[in-house]
Amino acid sequence: MKTVIAAIDFSDVSAKVLKQASELAKATGAKVTLVHGIEQLAAFYDIYGYTIPDAANFETHARERAEDSLAERAKTLQLPAEQIDYKVLEGPFLETLLDYAKEANADLLILGSHGHGVVARMLLGSTAQRVISHTSIPTLIVPA
Repeated sequence: MKTVIAAIDFSDVSAKVLKQASELAKATGAKVTLVHGIEQLAAFYDIYGYTIPDAANFETHARERAEDSLAERAKTLQLPAEQIDYKVLEGPFLETLLDYAKEANADLLILGSHGHGVVARMLLGSTAQRVISHTSIPTLIVPA
């Protein structure tokens, strides 16, 4: 195993995802890339002919905050700097995560599962379930 991608959403389950990524990297020497996804709001509204003057500023601010938060969490991995990276993915999360995983030649994806009930999964869907359904890359789901 050379490349592990850990999806971080900054929820409570993220600490467990980080722990799993750290333990696997220590055991295998794999490089860990922490990823977080942000939607592109301005592009979404442009499709329908609306403009939101602050959407671009919001996206820039969200990207900067996400990068700072990923950098802070990367420090908690207790791995050598050359074994750690982080990246903010922009766009629909499922699509951008799977594209990035292929591009990075990932050996493993690690995601958290929030453990919402059956009704929530039916209404909202489960990101973890969608990832498993759309990738051939081995995926570790860490329960909340």
